[in-house]
Amino acid sequence: MTRVARPALPIAVFVALAAAPATTTAAATSTDLLRCQKEFTKIGRLVSTLVAKSVHKCTEKAVRCNLAFEIDAESPMECLTAATTSCSGVPTKVAEKIAGIRTKALTKCGLIPTADVLAYIAGLGFDNVATECASLPPPLTPITVSSVPDLVDCVLAIARCIAEREVFLRDPRAQDSLMAIGMGASFPCVAP
Repeated sequence: MTRVARPALPIAVFVALAAAPATTTAAATSTDLLRCQKEFTKIGRLVSTLVAKSVHKCTEKAVRCNLAFEIDAESPMECLTAATTSCSGVPTKVAEKIAGIRTKALTKCGLIPTADVLAYIAGLGFDNVATECASLPPPLTPITVSSVPDLVDCVLAIARCIAEREVFLRDPRAQDSLMAIGMGASFPCVAP
C-alpha cells in the first residue's frame, strides 16, 4: 500500500487560526440581554419612585408654609427655614442613590457589547434612545453614546428628568416650592 503525503498547509492554517487572539467581542446570549433589559426597566421605576418621594416631601413642606402665609397670614420664614433644613440633604441623597442604581445596572449590562444593546434585531434596540441622548434638550446635557455606561447615564438622566417633570404635573407649585427652600437648581426639570 502506498501512502500519499498530504500537504501540511491546511493543518498549519488551522493551528494559526486557533491560536490567533479574537478580535471581536462575543455576542451576548439572550439570557444576558434579557437580564440587562430588566435592569433598564428597573432603572426607570427606581428613579421615578426615588425622585417623586424625595421631591414631593420637600415641596409639600414648602407649600404648607406658603399656603399658611397666603390664607392665614402667618409668616412663612420660620416654616421655610425648617423646610430648608429638613430638605438640605435631599439632592445629595438622590444623587448617591442614583449612583448606586447606575452601579447595579452596569453589573448586569456593562459587559454586554454595546452593539448588542443598541441593535434592534438580535439586541435590545436602544439605538433610537442613543440617538435621542445625543440631542437632549436643556436642562439636560447631550450624551454621545459610545458605550453601555454612556447609555446607562443617558437613561438615568432621562428617567430622572421625566420623574421631576411628573412632580411638576402633580404639583404645579413644585418649582416655586423648591426655589423657596433653595433646591430649584438641584431639580431643574421640575418646571413648566
